[in-house]
Amino acid sequence: MGPACPNCGCRDVELLREPSPHQLDGAGNDPDKKSWWGSGLAECNHCRRQFHYKELPAQPEPPAEEVPAPREEALPEPDPPRIEKVVIPVVTCKDCGAKMKITSTKKAVRYHKCPTCGNTAKTAR
Repeated sequence: MGPACPNCGCRDVELLREPSPHQLDGAGNDPDKKSWWGSGLAECNHCRRQFHYKELPAQPEPPAEEVPAPREEALPEPDPPRIEKVVIPVVTCKDCGAKMKITSTKKAVRYHKCPTCGNTAKTAR
């Protein structure tokens, strides 16, 4: 885990150059003065972009191993939810008595059309 890539944000990077603890100023005179420019160089393994960084982020401590508590007895499986079937009422044509087909449903309204005579009807959903 290295510094975050400024292009894609991942931390899967290859460190090409470690940052130096002290850098020279713009004229190259004062070695104790730190610069705000990053002297380390890294390349992202994801997007292959090279970027500079100032310092490595702090490495997180590995998580302590948790010992699971012993189970005394297994709980019974809950009953599965009951799914009830939705019954759509059959709409018949007022003119010819044929079964009408659903053409579309918009919000709370179903639109029907008779396949034989072409009449249309609306019902509540």
